Amino acid sequence: MLDITFSLTITFFYCWLFINAARNKYNAIDDYAQIIAHFNIPGVSKHRFWVLIIMSAEISCAFAVALSLIFPTLILMPLALLSLYLWVIGGNLLSKRRHIRCGCSGSASQQTISLIHLWRLIALLLLLPIGLLDSLYRAVNSLDILTILLCSFSMIMLYCSSDILIENRYKLDTLRS
Repeated sequence: MLDITFSLTITFFYCWLFINAARNKYNAIDDYAQIIAHFNIPGVSKHRFWVLIIMSAEISCAFAVALSLIFPTLILMPLALLSLYLWVIGGNLLSKRRHIRCGCSGSASQQTISLIHLWRLIALLLLLPIGLLDSLYRAVNSLDILTILLCSFSMIMLYCSSDILIENRYKLDTLRS
């Protein structure tokens, strides 16, 4: 059995992840419409409507993660969205379409899709259900809240650091060529 602080830490991290992704799309809807069009998803065109649909799905996933400790079946929604991202990026990598910008760090980022993105998505897919394992429910005190906040902040910084490393890898590759 896991302690409730571990489950809440993972919950806060994923809520931040999905809300931040939706916020990035909201700030640059037209840029993300172009990014989405390059993925060649059947039935999806370069239109702002698809960005709004994805933003809505990401916000819904944040709520689903937040409520998943009470209603465990809600975890299927963020798992499905992350799996869809994995499928789309993986399909384009298999088709040798590596020039597509991923938009992970915002629309201004020039990083293109790579195997690193697949591995990071796989790690995110594996971590999400772990946070929902049978948790030991108990009263949460102020030290627990501080622990949850600091650990969530550390996970967010680790995720942001991975984005920076991927972005720097892209820049180094362009300088070498």
